[in-house]
Amino acid sequence: MQMKTTLFLTSLLFLLATACLSPETPQKETQSRLDLIPEPDKDLRLKYEQNQAFLEMDGDSLWEYLVFQKGGCLTGGQYLKGGAFGGRTCVMSAADEWEIFLNRPRQAITDLLLSKLADTSTTKIHTCPYFNASEGEVAIYALQRLYKTDWFDFVPFQSYRDSLGTGATNNPQAWLQALLQKDDQREVLLSNWQQQANK
Repeated sequence: MQMKTTLFLTSLLFLLATACLSPETPQKETQSRLDLIPEPDKDLRLKYEQNQAFLEMDGDSLWEYLVFQKGGCLTGGQYLKGGAFGGRTCVMSAADEWEIFLNRPRQAITDLLLSKLADTSTTKIHTCPYFNASEGEVAIYALQRLYKTDWFDFVPFQSYRDSLGTGATNNPQAWLQALLQKDDQREVLLSNWQQQANK
């Protein structure tokens, strides 16, 4: 009899203890406990998760995203200064997506960029203090970053290197856009970048 009473009391206590808990309570308690545990690499994990989509994109899709969706400003950093490209605020230097794009196999990126030179579509990439760049123009700036060589360092274009711009229609951006619109000059640029890639 005493055993039955003990068993009954134990069962009753168990039922009372669990009856007050909904099925969600243990999960909530577990989650709140997990929230209390610090994750030392949380920022790194979140950055990885954010960049995973860009790592999985093919080169052309990532390029389209960078120049036509994300955009940004080059802040004048599209040319080398003291052997360095960009700057802290230049979109090609500051954005993780650009790093992902430019850290792909160099020849594959070079071929992709060279295929864009003739494209005059206006991008969302701004070149301070002037205009949004054409797709071909952004391709040249990306090549400059990739090879640490400005387009006017090539012998056929060195006359532009020391020229001083005088305004919105007479500056390195306007000169480059004009060159890219001429088939013969664009071919010279293409040939020089191909030679640069083969060094």
